[in-house]
Formats: sequence, structure tokens, C-alpha cells
Amino acid sequence: MTKKPFVGQSAIANGLLDLVHTDVCGPLSIPARGGFSYFITFTDDHSRYGYVYLMREWNSLSVTPPGTPQLNGVAERRNRTLLDMVRSMMSFTELPRPSGATHLRRRLSCLT
Repeated sequence: MTKKPFVGQSAIANGLLDLVHTDVCGPLSIPARGGFSYFITFTDDHSRYGYVYLMREWNSLSVTPPGTPQLNGVAERRNRTLLDMVRSMMSFTELPRPSGATHLRRRLSCLT
């Protein structure tokens, strides 16, 4: 279920890497090959270039309170888009389910 839009102000970057949005997502319901259960996304605000890094474990170092996607909208939307793309792709393929997290990196290349 999606939440209502956040009506607050957000910073806008003037140059590359002035502002980078990041978010950790997981645990995935089925770990990927290699035991990856989480992923973190990095998105440059200026260029919208993104990078996905797969992780086996996650240490709670979050600055944004859990359950408040409106405070980290860019990263949350990126994660949602990536997961929707992977779910859609996995529903139309014969590939084994554990390869889903591996496809996150490939799908990100479609967005950047």
C-alpha cells in the first residue's frame, strides 16, 4: 500500500555528487546466490545515475526512521521501481527464483 505524498521541501543538487540518495532494502524473501539478502541503492540527485550494491547482512545505521518513505522519496521510489521490474521479469521467466537479486543490477542499467 502506498502512502500519501509528502508536501515538504527537498534539496536539489546543482552538480554531480552534490547530493546522493541512498536506501537499504531487504531482507529479500529468497536470498540470491552467494547469500545476498539485502541491497543498497545509491542515486545521484543531479544525474539520477544509480548503483546497486548487494549485501549479505545489514547493520542498522539508518538516519531515516523505518516506515517513513516520504522522508527519502528518491531512494524509496528507485527501490520500488527496481523490485517491481524484477518481480515482473521473474513472473515471465523460467529462471530459478534465487537469481532475482542478481537481476537488480541489470535492471538498474535500464533506468540510468
